[in-house]
Amino acid sequence: MRSHYVALSVYWVSLSVALLNYGSVELLTVTLLALPTFFLFMVLLSTGGIPTHTGSTLWAAASLMVLLLAWIGAQTVIPLDAPFSEGAWKEIQAFLPGAASTISVSPADDRAAAMRIAVPFGIFMVGLLLFSTDERASGALRLLSGLSGLISIFSIVQFTIAPDQLLFDAKRAYLSSLTGIFVNRNTAATFFGLALLLNASIVEASFGKIGFRRVSSAILAGARLSPAMQTQLWFAAFHVVLLFSTLTALMLTKSRGGVVAALIAACCLLLLKAFSRFQKQEKSGLAPAKERRWIRILIGASILLAIVIIFFSLGQRVLLRSQIQSTFEDGRFCVLPGIVTAVWDNLPLGAGLSSFPTVFPAYRDATCGIAGVWDRAHNVYLEGLLTLGIVFPLLALLFSLWLSAVFIIGIRRRRSARYAGELGIASLVLIAAHSAIDFSLQISGLAIYFAAMLAPIVTLSLRPPGKKRTLKEQSTRHSITA
Repeated sequence: MRSHYVALSVYWVSLSVALLNYGSVELLTVTLLALPTFFLFMVLLSTGGIPTHTGSTLWAAASLMVLLLAWIGAQTVIPLDAPFSEGAWKEIQAFLPGAASTISVSPADDRAAAMRIAVPFGIFMVGLLLFSTDERASGALRLLSGLSGLISIFSIVQFTIAPDQLLFDAKRAYLSSLTGIFVNRNTAATFFGLALLLNASIVEASFGKIGFRRVSSAILAGARLSPAMQTQLWFAAFHVVLLFSTLTALMLTKSRGGVVAALIAACCLLLLKAFSRFQKQEKSGLAPAKERRWIRILIGASILLAIVIIFFSLGQRVLLRSQIQSTFEDGRFCVLPGIVTAVWDNLPLGAGLSSFPTVFPAYRDATCGIAGVWDRAHNVYLEGLLTLGIVFPLLALLFSLWLSAVFIIGIRRRRSARYAGELGIASLVLIAAHSAIDFSLQISGLAIYFAAMLAPIVTLSLRPPGKKRTLKEQSTRHSITA
């Protein structure tokens, strides 16, 4: 049991370092995190084995990681005069005859940057091993929601008191926008959007465990609530505060794409919850009583009104930015045709994982201006096609469909943990939508946070409902309570 606490400590410290070091934009941070992550994975795998219910997903993630790393390696070691090698190497060989041609334009950078892919997968797989029970998985989600909520509160306070500061350093960009612990406001918007979905799901699950009829009856009768009920109420109230703080932080980023993507994901989450509630009532054959229905409508309307007030009061900044700078005047849309041409010229094998800053300048339209250095495409899908070729969409689509199937299974099979599957689907929608116009998922800190969030969601979705604890789990639980 003590070893489990040590493993948890290493895991959460690694996650905190990834986030609090400005989102791990520096490759050195990611490289240093690779050692404890995969060492922890090997220790957990050798001592605890693979959970039966999440074993297939763990193997799918490991296989995808190995395939991606193998392809990145192949792009950097294709031998001299290979028919699909990058054409630029032929010109280089005219001056350096000993230079070896490869598919990748930047083979040395690709091998180092592969850690940006490996570490999030490692965090995800370690999470599947660490949070293999409902109690551990739900506890991990609560801790993640609390961590992200406290980060949002800290970010709001720092943005209000010292808007020119970014953590412990001077802020050099996006001075009028909240970026939280990240350098870029779009990355911050994706982070706070995920935190918003997570806290909303925790709030909904918390209120579902509270018998409001019993609470209201006890209050009206002047009876004192039990300590357990008081704890549940305080817990729910705490996450309501975190919910509104993450919403406030999201709006203060003034990221148009991030706010719209979060709104789409929130609507998806609400629709999934409404559909699940409708199915539950339909199966039970019971319609809610009129008074209970009106109470729910009143509570829901109050929360919705508060969200609308915050959205419109803070959203004015987003709208103002949209009016000042038209969407289609944005530089990312101006250079889009050049990026598409670069993609077509480098299909089907790609130009190398870190090749975008090297390849793109030749395709940059001069009419789009010369300000700034484009080191990313502001579109994960196009950059993936440019750098990794046709392998990227195939593997990404396969794993996304796998996760979607896992979350749908959780929605259909689980009752008390149905919120996990709904949260998983909504999170995938947010990431998929925002990745079309920004590069948030390519920032290692956010990718690691997203991977850490997915792991307990997968466990809660695939854990067989009503399954009794094993003797090992029972003894572990007794030792904790003792």
